[in-house]
Amino acid sequence: MISLSDVNIRGVVGISKISYVDEIATTPVTEPGTALLLATGFMGLAWYGKRRRGSRL
Repeated sequence: MISLSDVNIRGVVGISKISYVDEIATTPVTEPGTALLLATGFMGLAWYGKRRRGSRL
């Protein structure tokens, strides 16, 4: 148990102790998948630009 008087928190009225602090669970991000998706998007834009430029000439 954490005593707020030990931490020197002033201005907290009516709370003397904190009995439980929960951590927030997060999901790991798959960076290789994100990089692959970004690279695929850039390749698609390059292909579209090349195709569009080739049709005008």
